Amino acid sequence: MAHDAVGLGAFSALYGAGVAALPAAHVHPASWTALFMACLVAAVPLWRRWPQAGLSIAGYSLLLAGIFLGANRGLDALNGPDRATLDVARSLGGLELWFVLCPGVSALGLGGWLRALAVARGPV
Repeated sequence: MAHDAVGLGAFSALYGAGVAALPAAHVHPASWTALFMACLVAAVPLWRRWPQAGLSIAGYSLLLAGIFLGANRGLDALNGPDRATLDVARSLGGLELWFVLCPGVSALGLGGWLRALAVARGPV
């Protein structure tokens, strides 16, 4: 139980730092809160099932976030920022895919990794 508290505390801190670092002033706070709650619901069962997978989850989420962000920027450069899109993210409060992957999923993975380190070190 104490190890889960370590992981959840780390997840909350990393998620808050990621949200603060991303230039996403146009994203509605309710979307960030909903993503935080969704990750929070997934956190403890995921960490208990795959205790050593945290760095893999964080690494893949950062990689995919970079790929999707780069692809979107590339399309903007090729077609201009006024290109026709479905604009699904705006209807979801502005949470585009890289905002979900980073900081949401990456913070979840790093929190799981820190929880695994706490378990390996013994009682907190």
